[in-house]
Amino acid sequence: MSLMRAPAHFWIARTPEHILGVLSGHFGGIMDNQRSYRTRGLWVSTVARRHGMARALMNAATIQAKKENCTLIWTFPRKSSISFYESVGFQRVGEWVDSGEFGPNIYALKTI
Repeated sequence: MSLMRAPAHFWIARTPEHILGVLSGHFGGIMDNQRSYRTRGLWVSTVARRHGMARALMNAATIQAKKENCTLIWTFPRKSSISFYESVGFQRVGEWVDSGEFGPNIYALKTI
């Protein structure tokens, strides 16, 4: 087994007064012989929801994933946000996992 270190990337959508949304991502390893990118920590302020903010943040992560020669993006979203991920092309993988405080979660994967 080998461990790889990869820099994390952070995207912040903001006005001068408020943070409207954030997302982070990093190289996520090799899956099915393909380079993958992991996104995590997607958050959009309640006042900025339904205005394309999450989509714009996810687009920025996708651009970065492509720059890193990744062909897959994966994440582990909460049940309350899976509909967004599905709306941008992610598919559920496996079963729901009760991960305690933030669960249930499910793996979701998207080919880019």
